[in-house]
Amino acid sequence: MTSSIIWFRNNLRLHDNKAFYEAIKNSDEVLPIYCFLPYQFQKLSLSGLPKTGCFRTQFLVESVEGLKANLQSLELDLLIRSENITEVLERLKEQFPHIQQIYTQKEFASEELQVEDEVREFCERNNLNIHFFDTNSLYNSEYLPFQIADLPDIFTVFRNRVERESKIEPLSIVPNSLEFFSAKDSINSFKTKLLELDYSQAIPQIDDLIPSELIRTESNKSAIKFAGGESKALKRLNYYLWQSKKVNNYKKTRNGMLGSDYSTKFSAWLANGCLSPRLVYWEIKKFEQQFGSNESTYWVIFELLWREFFRLSTQKYKNKIFQKTGINGKKINENEHDLEKFEQWRLGKTKEDFVNANMKELLNSGFMSNRGRQNVASYLVHDLQLDWRLGAEWFESQLIDYDVYSNWGNWCYVAGVGHDPRSRKFNIQRQSNIYDPDRRYINFWLDTDVQQKCLFTNF
Repeated sequence: MTSSIIWFRNNLRLHDNKAFYEAIKNSDEVLPIYCFLPYQFQKLSLSGLPKTGCFRTQFLVESVEGLKANLQSLELDLLIRSENITEVLERLKEQFPHIQQIYTQKEFASEELQVEDEVREFCERNNLNIHFFDTNSLYNSEYLPFQIADLPDIFTVFRNRVERESKIEPLSIVPNSLEFFSAKDSINSFKTKLLELDYSQAIPQIDDLIPSELIRTESNKSAIKFAGGESKALKRLNYYLWQSKKVNNYKKTRNGMLGSDYSTKFSAWLANGCLSPRLVYWEIKKFEQQFGSNESTYWVIFELLWREFFRLSTQKYKNKIFQKTGINGKKINENEHDLEKFEQWRLGKTKEDFVNANMKELLNSGFMSNRGRQNVASYLVHDLQLDWRLGAEWFESQLIDYDVYSNWGNWCYVAGVGHDPRSRKFNIQRQSNIYDPDRRYINFWLDTDVQQKCLFTNF
């Protein structure tokens, strides 16, 4: 009789979740758990901002709620706690001494690895086997045509090699757990004791996790009403590909700035593990088989490859992505830690309307377009001459689609200390003229009297 804990981390879904799949396959009984870890809500080192701000927190809470509901549909449940994972595991091991296995997600950034080390030590002390699975990558590392240490430093070289020499695995499909467990005839004391656990403990809300003075009311101007959770992610995927077929125009519209459909908007669900990148890939392939491929369908996969590149780069360069000199160790001018200038940038009070509009969108919605992110990052680094890590920390705090690998990798890139050491200085006025020639975007965020005509879509 095998009893296992499934520790959900940044993989808040059931579809294509190998940690969940392997636990179900190899266990007679499972106990799914999730912890809101205290370190996730501490202050960031340079800026003093909350590590997880109000919009990120709200999306995370919704994602955990969605996971719990989906587990309940399989006659399972989710034990939720707000404390360190080792403290929770200690009590569970006391209550269920016969637990033998823990199944969980593998991560690669420093804070996440520190948590993993603590859990490994706990498992060693308590004779538990722990199994890690990389549930959020596009490629299985076994199929990469190079070792992590030999990851190409140029994206195009990486892309060409993996497209030519690697394969993407099929999805992991979880059976209906009620039928699966009943087939094992696994009625025992573990199942009985599970009923004694306090599953009714309320999921913490935003004001339980961060100080009330940091909570902002979401602006009604948001381009899309993001809501966390696997079901919302699958709804958006279905809408963007199969209902609207907007994916056919992605390459042409991806640099847009207003509206809900100029880009996929998958990033927030990908970042929180509500959506599998492999599911996106295979759905694109299915779409291409039915309707034909084009530059736009390929370009969604192209963006997934950038995401993958930054994940692998962090594995190669580790903490260098958080250091001022970045992954290439390039010496740069001593940028200022002028917090007054930083606040002007953060609050959208600079000399540039285009920058201000983008920063207002981020401040009031937790989101910003890719085009906007490149411009405001360039402005902070090259015009204001501030430490790029201040900008990276604000994005970490505020973005609902914050992903440690992509965020810090992209900021390194803009600062010239990443994979491309060339200057990435943008001409802000020229960018504004190209991407917002009639100032619709600027007016949308800076002029409250303007009548807005964007379509809002709820997902």
